[in-house]
Amino acid sequence: MDIPNYLSALHNIYARQGMRIIVRVDTQINGSYTASVYNYDRNVPLLSLAAIFLLTLCLIGGKKGIKSMLGLVFTLGSMIFLMLPMILSGISPILSAVLIAVLTTVVCFILLDGINRKTISAMLGTVCGVGCSAVFAELAGLAASLNGYNMQEAESLLLQADSHPVQVQGLLVAGIIISALGAAMDISISIASSVHEFHQLNPALRPTDLFRSGMNVGRDAMGTMANTLILAFFGSSLNLMILIFSYGIPFSQLINTDLIGVEIIQAVTANFGMILSIPLVALFSSRIISKSHR
Repeated sequence: MDIPNYLSALHNIYARQGMRIIVRVDTQINGSYTASVYNYDRNVPLLSLAAIFLLTLCLIGGKKGIKSMLGLVFTLGSMIFLMLPMILSGISPILSAVLIAVLTTVVCFILLDGINRKTISAMLGTVCGVGCSAVFAELAGLAASLNGYNMQEAESLLLQADSHPVQVQGLLVAGIIISALGAAMDISISIASSVHEFHQLNPALRPTDLFRSGMNVGRDAMGTMANTLILAFFGSSLNLMILIFSYGIPFSQLINTDLIGVEIIQAVTANFGMILSIPLVALFSSRIISKSHR
């Protein structure tokens, strides 16, 4: 059938003969149907990009890279096939995010380096740090009167309430838990590995010495990691920032908009959990790893 392809500044699918595109077909009750041009077929370039990334990870990382790839696949699979169905079925988003955070933390660290004192210390530090981030986010949301209903997609989710009883209110904290998880895992394993190496080089080091060394390593990584999280949140909302600033909104009004408030809470509380992971994992690793010598 002939399909009209309307072009505009937003809908600009310039189709050519022989090009593969995605077409949406809507079937009516009487059996008739209509079709419209949906988008370009991006399966090949996107899948190729993902394959190149995974191949590079395995080539440069070797066995560790392969284990990291398996951990990444498990993390994505857990979120897509476990967390999302749990939330859509009406289970608390916060509880779902906490369970997935604990599960992925344990599995990823076991895949990376097995079960030992180092990974156990990193697991405990990660889970406790992410938990602190969730508590801080909940308190900040209550103080600022912000929750999942203030997010951009809240209205669309409420329209799906009949088929999917999503608890929209907890989505803000759930998203923060997932956002803080990666940074907390990164800095936790770095500190635990450093403390383990210090202990291997000098088994006579006391737990206080190991704790001090772990804190020094954590402080060095804290600044760049905090920048990483802030820049990640800012980059994801860059278009929104440009749009808001283009309106010339006064600062007092700008800081009190829902969208800006949500972004600030997400960025700050994710960093809060990451920062608290430093002393926690330094404490756990200094005590647990030093026991192997005694």
